[in-house]
Amino acid sequence: MPGYVTDTTDAWVQPIDYSFDSSGVVTLRSLGSDKKPGGVGDKRDMIGVFSSRNAQGRWEDELSDWTHDPFKP
Repeated sequence: MPGYVTDTTDAWVQPIDYSFDSSGVVTLRSLGSDKKPGGVGDKRDMIGVFSSRNAQGRWEDELSDWTHDPFKP
């Protein structure tokens, strides 16, 4: 999207893991600097979840709000 960061790697230049389900919920995951599940600080996992579909089941035309914010522990 023009004007937005659309990198597919995390801050440690590791690929961001992503998945989505049949209802359009997208999950993005980084394992942190140690590349292992769990951890604290820079080593903590960052997980972001958002819906790519609106209430009518149509694809969202605009950015969606996080249902789980990756920047909040």
